[in-house]
Amino acid sequence: MTLARPSRSSGWSSIQSTRIHVSVLIAVTLFFHVPVWALNPALEISQYAHTSWLLREGAFRGIPRVFAQTRDGYMWIGTDLGLLVFDGIRLSAWRPPSGELPSSSVVSLLATRDGSLWIGTSGGLARFDGNTLIPYRELAGEYIVTLLETRDGTVWFGTSAGFNSTAKLCSIKVEQIQCQQNERALGRFVLKLFQDHEGAIWVGSATGLWKWTTGGMAPYVLPQSFPPEIHDIIEDRDKSIVLALNRDIARVNDNQVTLDRRFAVLATLKPTAAMGDRDGALWIGTQDRGVLHLGNGPLDSYASVDNLSGNFVTDIFEDREGNVWVATLNGFDRFREFTASTLSVRQGLSSNNVTTVLSTRDGALWIGTTNGLNRLVEGKVERARVSLPDPVVTSLFEDRLGQVWVASQRGVVVLHQCTSSLKTREEIFGSAIRTEAFCVSAETRVRAPCRGRRSVANVFVRCCPIGHAAGCGWGFTEAV
Repeated sequence: MTLARPSRSSGWSSIQSTRIHVSVLIAVTLFFHVPVWALNPALEISQYAHTSWLLREGAFRGIPRVFAQTRDGYMWIGTDLGLLVFDGIRLSAWRPPSGELPSSSVVSLLATRDGSLWIGTSGGLARFDGNTLIPYRELAGEYIVTLLETRDGTVWFGTSAGFNSTAKLCSIKVEQIQCQQNERALGRFVLKLFQDHEGAIWVGSATGLWKWTTGGMAPYVLPQSFPPEIHDIIEDRDKSIVLALNRDIARVNDNQVTLDRRFAVLATLKPTAAMGDRDGALWIGTQDRGVLHLGNGPLDSYASVDNLSGNFVTDIFEDREGNVWVATLNGFDRFREFTASTLSVRQGLSSNNVTTVLSTRDGALWIGTTNGLNRLVEGKVERARVSLPDPVVTSLFEDRLGQVWVASQRGVVVLHQCTSSLKTREEIFGSAIRTEAFCVSAETRVRAPCRGRRSVANVFVRCCPIGHAAGCGWGFTEAV
């Protein structure tokens, strides 16, 4: 994204800390056809390009809390010390052309369809139309926690009150503010507002979950086992409502609230944010695990140990280009698609130290490492169960018969594409045949001597698929 120098901000000098973490880059196209402006949901987070901006490196001031992107393409980051703006190249603190924000502590942001940026702070609400900052003085002192634009252009906001007060749930249309009459039922705070595909507005408040329809606002009862605090509300790819609760992820289907069993593999879970991207992948921010990702594969994660800026996530956001942004207490991060996908031990490679790569005619990709041989088929990494003279693979070659020659530091092994016309020797000698005999080509029909304890004269060998007891495909044999 390259944009012209904006007139909406002064002082563009900044330090951008870029840290792209790549374990292994396989410079080939890996069987995926990804639409433009999207993250491939078949990949894990570690396979995306990663850039971080860190507080400790002086890239900016203030703890990042929330993201927004205005229709001109600029990314906005709200912090406890003000507002940052990113033009795709430079990051800078933003100062309004005139006036001041109600408070420097930015809590919520909303980019609306008319191009405005709504800024919720700990001391009130303001709107920036691209030229002028417009404060809502009647809301001075209000803690604006969450903002929402509905399909008809109405802007809704929820507040957080003191211990002896109640939150407000209000709407703004044509500069007129209207607050709901039954706001006492919401308790001390409204943490999240969300509009679903049918137009209903969901409200997460101190007293639980509420649903606002044309008939008014009514409580949406949660089972007693669920804590009432709702940190985020989104819609999943199947149009069901997903709730980020204090200690769980829950789903609302057919008026029933149930735990999302896809996260049951985690002993503990403390969600802080949730986001469903345009390709249906689910992203969950946590207090202590960084960010969780549920795409087309199993649940994976990315935390500070993987170079995420921090483990406590405050917001997750998908921009117009399909990049995913994650805010933490220590900085913020961006994940975007690589031109070529990455593979590492996290995807099953035997080692991150790749020494050689071979693409064979059958569509497989063979990957030699310093710790053995791997095979990639349809995006899945398999470790080849081959008895190598040495684990360090130095070279790979496919001959005219489709055999793959594997060179190591202490010898050569031939991987052999067999056919079902060969008789099986395993029925006679058992699984030991894999390491005690030579595999025979279906084309040459040459008998192979056996170094085992029994005579193997006049018996042909069928090479069975690696890791399988039956069938015919890739097997292996040692070369003389």
